[in-house]
Amino acid sequence: MKILIIGYKLPFPGKDGGEYALKNFAAGLLANEKCEIHYMTISEKSISQRDLPPELQNLKSFLVVKFNTVATAWGIIKTFFSTQSYFISRFYKKEIEKEIILKLKEHAFDIIHLEHICLAPYIGTIRKNSAAKIIVRTQNIEYLRWQSIMKYINNPIKN
Repeated sequence: MKILIIGYKLPFPGKDGGEYALKNFAAGLLANEKCEIHYMTISEKSISQRDLPPELQNLKSFLVVKFNTVATAWGIIKTFFSTQSYFISRFYKKEIEKEIILKLKEHAFDIIHLEHICLAPYIGTIRKNSAAKIIVRTQNIEYLRWQSIMKYINNPIKN
């Protein structure tokens, strides 16, 4: 089974829960010998596959589309005059879309896994260029984990 994972940031070094989730998801799929995993992500840093942690060394391919997605004051101000969500629009760029199309033309994937709802604007492009099933991982329930943790932290400012 060929799977393309499209991430919204690098799957390491593990500074936050999102990076851990990205890395562990890919590593879990790599444990299945029947899966061929390709990974594409957006980052302002350029890295190569040899720079990946050991758990991800067996990816069939690893591509970083170099792009800065950091929120800016100007970007936030512009959204007051737009119907688009700034959070989602800052992850949509033609350059990224072109790289997705190239990857889809190179390989016939069975599954395309979008690692965050911010990548949803690419679904139309994926459907036009691939017959693969599309999976979008949403982070809606992460707040439950933090609520659980807060029960054990004695901080009057945060409680």
